[in-house]
Amino acid sequence: MATRVTRAASTGACWTMIPDQPDRCRLISLDPRAMLSRMPPEQPASDSVEPTLTYQQRDVPSPKVVLRYFGDYELIQEIARGGMGVVFKARQVTLNRIVAVKMILGGQLAGPEDVQRFHTEAEAAAQLDHPGIVPVYEVGEQDGQHFFSMGFVEGQSLAKRVAEGPLEPRAAAEIVKTVSEAVQYAHDKGVIHRDLKPGNILLDKEGKPRVTDFGLAKLTESGSDLTGTGQILGTPSYMPPEQAAGEVSTVGRLSDVYSMGAILYCLLTGRPPFQAASPLETLLQVQKQEPVPPRHLNSGIPLDLNTISLKCLEKDPARRYQSAQDVAKELQRFLIGEPIVARPISMFDRSWRWCKRRPLIPSVVAAVLAVSIVGGLMYRHAAAIERQQSLQREVVTAVDAMQNATGPIVSYGVRDLHRLPRDLVLHELKSRYESTEVRRQLGLTRPTTGVRPASMTALAYALAEYGEPVAPFLCSQIARSAPAEVDNFVSAFRHARNVSRSAINSLANEIGSKQDWRLKARLAVVALHLGDGLLAADMCRIEERPDPAQRTIFIDELSAWHGDVAYLEVNCRMLSDPGLRSAICLAIGSLPPDRLTIAGKSAWERLFAEWFQFSHDNVTHSAAGWALRQWGTELPVASAPGQPSENCERFVNSLGMTMLKVQPGGFDRVNGSAKQTVKLTWPFFLGDLEVSVDQFQKFMDDPDCPKADKPVYWQQGNGGTSPKGDHPRDGVSWYDAVLFCNWLSRKEGFAPCYERTGKKVKGNFDDKQEFDEWQLSASGTGYRLPTEAEWEYACRAGTTTDFACGTDAELLRKYAFYATGTTWGAAACGSRLPNGWGLFDMHGNVWEWCHDRYGDYGDGNVSDPVGPSDASVRDLARVYRGGSWYDAAAICRSRDRNVNQPDSRSNFYGFRPALSAVRPVQ
Repeated sequence: MATRVTRAASTGACWTMIPDQPDRCRLISLDPRAMLSRMPPEQPASDSVEPTLTYQQRDVPSPKVVLRYFGDYELIQEIARGGMGVVFKARQVTLNRIVAVKMILGGQLAGPEDVQRFHTEAEAAAQLDHPGIVPVYEVGEQDGQHFFSMGFVEGQSLAKRVAEGPLEPRAAAEIVKTVSEAVQYAHDKGVIHRDLKPGNILLDKEGKPRVTDFGLAKLTESGSDLTGTGQILGTPSYMPPEQAAGEVSTVGRLSDVYSMGAILYCLLTGRPPFQAASPLETLLQVQKQEPVPPRHLNSGIPLDLNTISLKCLEKDPARRYQSAQDVAKELQRFLIGEPIVARPISMFDRSWRWCKRRPLIPSVVAAVLAVSIVGGLMYRHAAAIERQQSLQREVVTAVDAMQNATGPIVSYGVRDLHRLPRDLVLHELKSRYESTEVRRQLGLTRPTTGVRPASMTALAYALAEYGEPVAPFLCSQIARSAPAEVDNFVSAFRHARNVSRSAINSLANEIGSKQDWRLKARLAVVALHLGDGLLAADMCRIEERPDPAQRTIFIDELSAWHGDVAYLEVNCRMLSDPGLRSAICLAIGSLPPDRLTIAGKSAWERLFAEWFQFSHDNVTHSAAGWALRQWGTELPVASAPGQPSENCERFVNSLGMTMLKVQPGGFDRVNGSAKQTVKLTWPFFLGDLEVSVDQFQKFMDDPDCPKADKPVYWQQGNGGTSPKGDHPRDGVSWYDAVLFCNWLSRKEGFAPCYERTGKKVKGNFDDKQEFDEWQLSASGTGYRLPTEAEWEYACRAGTTTDFACGTDAELLRKYAFYATGTTWGAAACGSRLPNGWGLFDMHGNVWEWCHDRYGDYGDGNVSDPVGPSDASVRDLARVYRGGSWYDAAAICRSRDRNVNQPDSRSNFYGFRPALSAVRPVQ
């Protein structure tokens, strides 16, 4: 199956030519809502059809009456519509075939989230080629209207069929078996559906099922796991408990197994296993109640199908069938009369599960039961005189549920409130909030009063929905809130953006004196969701910020307390501040990719790729590249020259090394009690990564490089501590690093920076070994080792703290690979986060040789220092900096220095190259 992604040709002012009638044209609207209004009344759209309904290709004659043209498609009639999409039966003109065309219902007014969700369905389904799955033919855009075309299925949805009554057991088993095989195929291709239900299964004329609507699908390429965002996606009656609880990270293949059990249950009984008066009540039933066995609702259901359905519907995923294929095999056993593998749940087991769940039912479930009781009473009292009282009781119950809602349940609680009269709900909310506030101020909000701070926060969420924002109070609750609450805060603040921003900025100003940077970071995250990046940009400022703690904590906090990252991406597109953009890359890139929807991940990948390619500043470039590597995404070709130039900020050489320009500046350095102010007056380039095993091996394997210009007594590193090609080349002596720099200089067309003095130097560890003595060449223009001053200046990136990320050793783990007692050997180059100038692994991984001989700094100010020039025996020792994977954090500080003889090789020693931007080092 070939899927074509296109952008349809523009039709100008919405005029489209009618095929075979070039002299005629019609003025049309590409907004589907306008198209619907022009459909003939004798062919009405069916509101009962699922919104993502798709249809199978079938060769039928073209209709006699042309209704509308949309690009290459002749729209014949509307066949389905829902809250987001509308589906038309259409003829693809160029291929003369009948297809189904789906487009976003909002047309050009559709929001970014709608577009992302829409493309998720097409992108996931397009990967699948199976007779039990509706194929996608083309994905495109026509004058701003997103659409895709699919196979046309002549038939009805399974939901319509079951609405006529339960299916015969064997027919139900056949359908679910076929669906299970299609779902297993999707799982094998790495696609999880996450919204299987009768409405998303189509029956063709022969009654064969076809799976459709992959709008909530996700890929399973990464095995990483992390707490979910708290969003609830799917259809409550058919979603498993883990999905109903918003535990996005645990939703996987076994979640689809649960949904297939729910479908089988519905086909056998005519109703889903859980179905309450509202989505909130249904979600709570899914999480807390056991389903009524199907045979209790229909005694004619075979015991084996009863058992298969209930095994799929187990609350614990480990107790379900472990694959969709297992479900298909079990149903096949039933169909051919063989014994099934699963055993029925005993009465004792069912009773024990009920007893275990009963004591733990939270107050929210109690509220839902109250809704059911009140609902039953309301329907028994049909008299008009009871209507107002019944409504009031329903309001009280709904507000009870809302008051106890947290995380993703809040949105369902709000939805239930909106079903009731506004004035009654608002009066009840304000009354409770004001009463709770009084008790809070009196110090009475103890457990004995039945009032919890979370209850008051939930009431504040609801008041904001009704145009009564209490932004200062909500701001005060942000510090103690869980990550699942981020979207609730954002949703509440959006109802009064100006008031909310004022409250956020006011609290942020108070924080300055207390240095509660984590609370400030959370406020900045919320403000960023509201489209205001000023607070976040202030926290992430790199220039003139000697203590980087605010930026470091913002990155750490955003990676855990982020809310809906797909929506956040929309607000980040126009950001221009390098410190903030790079911080966002590092935070979002820290998330395992399976945390995001397919469309959300794709949107962030596009943004990261754009920043990586075209950002002028190095820190955004490095951070965006790191994020893409973390997700296993191939890096785009960067728009950087292959040679240094006066105006370039970076270049990429023939080995693929990215050399970042470091601008002139100064810093203070300390050696013992001596403090010295250093000024660097010339810019220079420095490799963003340590030299890797693969890069060094190209030097060793170069047949054009004379043996005399390669390392002598080479031992290929030590101990296997850099096992892969992307790890740093360890076991390198200072002499080896010099030879590499000279080789690379000649390879890139530069004059080598090092030349032999003509003298031989005895080996420090084996006096039978001799090495050439080297000195800087006055005519050298190529690669060299950085001076000790250059190295520390670049490592600090403008900071004065122990580390380039601050002073917190715990947070250092994200930026440096050092000894923790659980690791042996180096990490891949660039595994950890870069510093504020885009340089990786300046702390830890391997020590890095510098050019200088070792010596005391001395007192006073100095410009462009290169270390002592005296050639005494002691002064042959060379400096190396940065610490290694073998060292504790205290040895990896920006100021720490070490020294060894230039012939020393160790599995802790490596290097990175430098290159003068204006003139060679003298």
